[in-house]
Parts: sequence; structure tokens; C-alpha cells
Amino acid sequence: MRVVSLLRRKPCKEKNKTGKVDVVLNLIGKLYGIEATVKPKNADKKHQVRQEKSAVVFDKINTWAVNKTAKKPPKSKLGEALTYWHNQAHKRESYLKDGGSTWIIIVQSEQ
Repeated sequence: MRVVSLLRRKPCKEKNKTGKVDVVLNLIGKLYGIEATVKPKNADKKHQVRQEKSAVVFDKINTWAVNKTAKKPPKSKLGEALTYWHNQAHKRESYLKDGGSTWIIIVQSEQ
């Protein structure tokens, strides 16, 4: 995921300290986990699970992104990732509405 690759460039230096992006990286990991469980399912089942589980995670990520956007300069790496996140809203909506959509996989290959 392009968002993940941009966010991972500034890892947390201290082992026991949570970095600024660790929260969102864990949420993105949850999305991959959800997708892994529905991969063999039909489009209707994928849609149902995405509405029940993925939509909640996307809402949490979006809340995090909105809160961070005002605090980060757009030219920073995190600022670039946040801009990318906001610009991909239409793809996230399509992913959640369509059980046949593979947006998360397509974005992963754009690294």
C-alpha cells in the first residue's frame, strides 16, 4: 500500500514507545487481516464483511488522518501520505460498496 510505504519511512526509534503512525499501521494491518479472511468468499459475503468490519477500521483511519492533516506540513513524508489518503476517498468508497472490488490489493502493488 502506498500509504503504508510512506508512513513506514519514519519508524519509531524506541522499542517501548508508540510512534505517531503505529496506531494507523496496526489499523491497516487489521484491514489486510479482514481481506485475507474474505478472499475465498463470494462478492456478496465480501461486501457484508467489509460493511461490518472494514468500514469501522476505515472510519478510525480517516479520523486519525483528519486529526493529523492539520498538524503536518503537506511536503513532509507523513503529509504526502495523508494527502494521498484523502485523495483516494472515492476508491475507499468503491471498495466498501463493491464486494468484487480489489482496491486494497491494487494499491499494494503501487509501492
